Amino acid sequence: MEREKPTYKQGRRALAVCGDQLGSKIIALLLRDSGYQARSLPSTSSLEKAGVLEGVQLLLLTPMPELGAERRKALLASLEAIREAAALTIMELVTPSTEEWREEGVKDEAWHKVPWPCRFTELERRIEEALLTEAR
Repeated sequence: MEREKPTYKQGRRALAVCGDQLGSKIIALLLRDSGYQARSLPSTSSLEKAGVLEGVQLLLLTPMPELGAERRKALLASLEAIREAAALTIMELVTPSTEEWREEGVKDEAWHKVPWPCRFTELERRIEEALLTEAR
């Protein structure tokens, strides 16, 4: 059975996937197969390099169990500044154990949380919704 391709037709559809190294690579490959321009970033530290997110419309964060609570909070705070400067949408895959780490302070249409694990078709639907929301 062939998967439906994304229907987002507005300009760039470039995604970057960051977090767990193996999980990020797998998700990026699956997203490429679905028609997105997806790439995996080697680590969260690469996010601070100039130009690494150039042309990226959506940053997908995979769960990062290796980060402690304090390091994760610091990362999320730095991403908020990056998100605003780059006009970037961020989608965070949250597991039941990490969901409480994300403070509810950021409540806007540019930061999305998706329960993880979920079906890949559900992830694609959520990405599509986030991209369409940003296009408005």
